[in-house]
Amino acid sequence: MKFFRSFLISAVLCPILLMTSCTFAGNGKDSGTEYSGAGSDTPSQTEGEKEPERFFVSKDGVCDYKIIRSMNVTSSVKRLCTEFRTELERRTGGNISIGDDFISYNESVDPEAKELIIGETEREESVKLKSELDALGGNRYGIYAAGPKVAVLGTDTYSTYLGLLRLLEFMTGEDGKGELSFEKGYTFISDEKENYFPDIAEAHKNGVSLCFNVGEKVIKQVPTNGSYGALQGGGTDGTYAYYAMINKSNNEAYIYKYEIATWTLVKRSESLKLFHANDITYDAKNKRLVISACTANDGYLGVLTVDPETLELIDYFKIGTAFRALDYLPWNNTYIIGTDYFFTVMDENFNNIGFIDCKSKNYTTQGLCCDEKYIYDVRYVRGSSTHYIVVQDYDGNYYGEIPLIGAPSEPENMFRLGNEFFLGCNGSDSVLRVELLPEKFW
Repeated sequence: MKFFRSFLISAVLCPILLMTSCTFAGNGKDSGTEYSGAGSDTPSQTEGEKEPERFFVSKDGVCDYKIIRSMNVTSSVKRLCTEFRTELERRTGGNISIGDDFISYNESVDPEAKELIIGETEREESVKLKSELDALGGNRYGIYAAGPKVAVLGTDTYSTYLGLLRLLEFMTGEDGKGELSFEKGYTFISDEKENYFPDIAEAHKNGVSLCFNVGEKVIKQVPTNGSYGALQGGGTDGTYAYYAMINKSNNEAYIYKYEIATWTLVKRSESLKLFHANDITYDAKNKRLVISACTANDGYLGVLTVDPETLELIDYFKIGTAFRALDYLPWNNTYIIGTDYFFTVMDENFNNIGFIDCKSKNYTTQGLCCDEKYIYDVRYVRGSSTHYIVVQDYDGNYYGEIPLIGAPSEPENMFRLGNEFFLGCNGSDSVLRVELLPEKFW
């Protein structure tokens, strides 16, 4: 992701703020740049400058602020706000409410209302902070203490969470009577952060429970066409996403191709003999879609290859190893295929070249998603609203069954694109954005 390496003073956010470079360990690690609230043309302290004006978010067991979030808040930010309220009440002794940023056509925002604005909203302070973050680019978070309003915003939910952790570092005093105050106009912008979500191995080592939080639908419903009404495999080439809608009566399927930038449907294949089409991956070297061909009656038949441009069948490869799910690893030109019990490593010609034991034998493997560190194994739990992503690395180190929370129906496939995950579900036939987050923020 492109970003400016030099820090720009945003004209919309802080036209008269004095910038003081300040590197420190926010959350024990984070460095960034602080702005003070004093104007650069203000006389010095020795010439009679007044102390910078401060305002209190909490003092002497009183916190009468209201948390404001977007009226279109995502489920993950909604959970973040709720847990932050509980933590802030514990520390301050206050009674804090939560509301959204909705304002009717004949109303205006009270500039003196005491508000903690979390995430992206329509509030002026949030808009200005987002403008600053957008100008810098990259993955980061910011705090803007305009006075009395305070905005905290990150480029995603996890970054916003880190911003709230940083905010709480300003608190002094004992729990129940914590004091939190800022200079008016104080701003902090973090340096660009490498991780867009918690590192799984580090979290596992430290005993931090994680979850995959299912969010908004990017595709409300992949089209159903007569008997072609069950979403199965899904995958991406980095620009387009491909989803198979199967017809169980004739073992055929349509492949739907979507442009990811806009999630616009751009092409549908003819009816193809893809059997169950249980998983789809993209082979970047050979420029082909590779599809798992299996049925409940006929077993695991092998793989089919499809041209991603024409969406026509290219070839069929018989594979002796039973499997349901697969993913292509572009960094070494190999495939990982899997069942509930083990993973097989295959070369580009689908010859077995290695095995990785699957540490979890629970539930039903649906689809595989891999990056350079981890194998993410989508597991379906029949009769449950909570499913799991089994995570381990290529050396066989196991990091647990991480809950998949909020899936609207049976999870079938998942892929990671850049710093985002996308989940395809049968039943709702929808595709949803997924975030890897702490299971409990506090």
